[in-house]
Amino acid sequence: MCTTDTVVLRLPITVEADAGLGERHIALQLHYQACSTDVCLPPVTLPVDAVIRVAARESHPSHSELFQKQ
Repeated sequence: MCTTDTVVLRLPITVEADAGLGERHIALQLHYQACSTDVCLPPVTLPVDAVIRVAARESHPSHSELFQKQ
């Protein structure tokens, strides 16, 4: 039986003051290992292209529930 869920990873990102506006791509590598209660699969490394949008002023996230202050 295989199940699929969503995982949210929070990473601190600092944008330089002189960064150009618009989309910026950040190349990441996600290293994980899937396991069940009976068996674990071999570890996998997955390339991920994270996209951020640099704006001239403060913006509001599309999914504000993910960015609530803790």
